[in-house]
Formats: sequence, structure tokens, C-alpha cells
Amino acid sequence: MKININDLVPKENIYVSLGLKTLKETQKQLKDIPKENYIIEPMAKNTGPSIALIAAKIFKKDLSAIIAIISSDHTVKKVANYKLTLQKAFNFI
Repeated sequence: MKININDLVPKENIYVSLGLKTLKETQKQLKDIPKENYIIEPMAKNTGPSIALIAAKIFKKDLSAIIAIISSDHTVKKVANYKLTLQKAFNFI
């Protein structure tokens, strides 16, 4: 089963961090994500710097934003539990 994060978060609040090489293909696959929500990593330096870049952009727009970092290359076997846990976390904060 595929997770659709749109069930939990409006598409205008979804940001994608990626390298320039994969931008065009990713935009083809994620057509609903606004173009301004793609953040191009200047260089591949692991996850930390890209998260900091995304957080800075999001907090510039909304200081009270709740950020969840969800990697695209992870396998989630219990999708319903995963979605429920994310929803509980959003509600708790």
C-alpha cells in the first residue's frame, strides 16, 4: 500500500528537498506539489543540511509550522498505523 501524505497535509504545505539531477523527474511524478515548494540542495551533504534549508524556508513563511521529515526511500509496512501516529503527533503539538 502506498502512503499518500495528502491525506494528512494540504499539498501547499508539502516541501520536497532534492538534487538538481532529479528535479524534472520528481516534478513529473509529484504534479500537485507547487513548484516553489521544491528546494534544490546546493550540494549533497547528507540529510542534516537539507533539513535545515527546508526548515529555514518554512519558518520564514510560518513561524508556528509543524515540520515532519518523511524520507521517500523508507518502507512502511503498517500504513494505517503510520498515518495514525503522524496525525496524533500533529494533534499533540
